[in-house]
Amino acid sequence: ARVNPCRRCLFVQAKGIIQQRLLRANVRVKGRNLFLGEATPADHPIASPLRSDFHGFPPLYTNVGSEEALLDDALRLHEKATSAGVDSSLSVAEGMQHVFPFLAGRAPEADEEIGRIADWYRGL
Repeated sequence: ARVNPCRRCLFVQAKGIIQQRLLRANVRVKGRNLFLGEATPADHPIASPLRSDFHGFPPLYTNVGSEEALLDDALRLHEKATSAGVDSSLSVAEGMQHVFPFLAGRAPEADEEIGRIADWYRGL
């Protein structure tokens, strides 16, 4: 993969390569095991918010990139929360990948998302 040396951010141009590396099956299993330990089953709500009962939840803000490997999960989470009566806000940033807000200060898209999060929070 070639790296784009633009000032605003370094992006891998080969579409999907970051997701493929971050979300390989063995990496997911190791991460799950580190997070859950041996005592918590993988189908427990703490393992995935999609397994939670959202009734009574406070307002929820979910951000995701349009190139995010977990985009479908974020969309489902928003739908499930909304269906349960939660005041749920969803922000989908075009062209962004996993955890893009961590690029704040280095990518305008991340700075814009941080601004949207702050606006949402101030509106509570």
